[in-house]
Amino acid sequence: MVGWWFHDRAPDQWPLPQRLVGGLRRRERDAVLRHLRAGRRVASWLQPSYCRFACGERSMGRADVSDGTFVWPSGLAHYVERHHVRLPPWFVAQALERRTVAPGVMPVVGAGSYDVRPWLQWARSERACLDFTGWARPTLRDHERIASVLPRRTQGLPVLWRAATREVVLVLRGGSLAVHSLQTGGGEPRRLDGWHAWPGIASPRRRAAKS
Repeated sequence: MVGWWFHDRAPDQWPLPQRLVGGLRRRERDAVLRHLRAGRRVASWLQPSYCRFACGERSMGRADVSDGTFVWPSGLAHYVERHHVRLPPWFVAQALERRTVAPGVMPVVGAGSYDVRPWLQWARSERACLDFTGWARPTLRDHERIASVLPRRTQGLPVLWRAATREVVLVLRGGSLAVHSLQTGGGEPRRLDGWHAWPGIASPRRRAAKS
């Protein structure tokens, strides 16, 4: 799997494309764009994708496509063309070699059958993934507990919290973040300009050495 991105309203393990801008030479970029646009549909989804750069593009397709080896969202070319996002060298190499397969050989795949490990390992090595160790998405019961403690004037969507330290992260209008302490007398929230300012970077997870 290539090209799954971080969701700002449901923080997860996927990389931020903003941290992968630049690094492709013109020849590589042109080859990658041709390869991405030549992919054949292998799966369709109900909701269309949207651009994580908030450039205004809200309908980037609702399909996954494949070259027989890799699978990617049909809107991935938008990131490469408009925002100059780079992709892993092993994907670029395949694009340069123009390796594809006949339609009859295309795999039947679903989201649960994708191997995401190479994509995540490369993205972490590029420092594009955020570290949410100790944080979790609030459950419905957590939301009720958080709402009962936060000041009533507080506006924003609780997206992460950690019970151990009683802290909660809210996404505010415009994409900025507020980190509130739910402790008595927690004081003013800590403000972050957005997820790009999150302090923790996920470390690359090395594959176990073969015995």
